[in-house]
Amino acid sequence: IDEIEQALVDLHTATGLKVNYSELDINLLPPAGRGADPAVASPYANGLPDDKQQALAKRYADIFGVIVKHHDWIGRVTFWGLSDADSWLNRGRANYPLLWDRQRQPKPAFQAIVDVLRQARASAAPPRPPIVQQLTFAPYHANGIYGVGETVGWTVTPGPTPPTYAYKWTIRRN
Repeated sequence: IDEIEQALVDLHTATGLKVNYSELDINLLPPAGRGADPAVASPYANGLPDDKQQALAKRYADIFGVIVKHHDWIGRVTFWGLSDADSWLNRGRANYPLLWDRQRQPKPAFQAIVDVLRQARASAAPPRPPIVQQLTFAPYHANGIYGVGETVGWTVTPGPTPPTYAYKWTIRRN
């Protein structure tokens, strides 16, 4: 974990850019060459023991502890796959690198990350009032689709209550 944090600090300090973590997963299997004993190559073929499940959860919690600590420097975290059933790390061996199991049910690692994020939110400074933003959508060319003078668009204003929508487009001849 110290190496992950130091790499983040070094990269951000050197470039000033936000870091995107991509293809995050944790390989639980030992290296195995061709012709390796299947019991050695795939020691968890019948399921991941609880102690390994808890170690994986702690590792993810520690990683997300660093992410939360330096959240202003991180733009995104992307996992490499959704569930253990879909992991590229299986490749003929049973691996368990992700947050959901083979039946796509959350594993202790998922809950560990949720706990880290909840704890960070609970200890964070009070939130600032949201900045109201408006998104306006407009057609690029509406010729022949709508009549001149017809209202055809909308503006979305998000806020603490459900967003409000104001329909306000008018087609004009150019």
